[in-house]
Amino acid sequence: SLQCYTCKTETAVEKCTAIENCSETENICKTTMYSLEDVYPFTGVATVTKMCSSLCVPSDVDGIGMTRPVSCCYSDLCNTDGAASLR
Repeated sequence: SLQCYTCKTETAVEKCTAIENCSETENICKTTMYSLEDVYPFTGVATVTKMCSSLCVPSDVDGIGMTRPVSCCYSDLCNTDGAASLR
């Protein structure tokens, strides 16, 4: 089965290292970025949630007001890094 990095609560990108074996119906690794830009000038500090998913709609990162970009990927442990996969 697919393996994804998983952190169900908002976690710093580098600390989200738990690995989950997804169920048969979950064939996507989903990453949601939470930026702290609303509070501070952007310092590269971002938190993420990551999980196995059966449904994932990637967001248009260029969308106006998009503060929680979602990325989806389909191979083992592909969601290792939040920001890089969204570029």
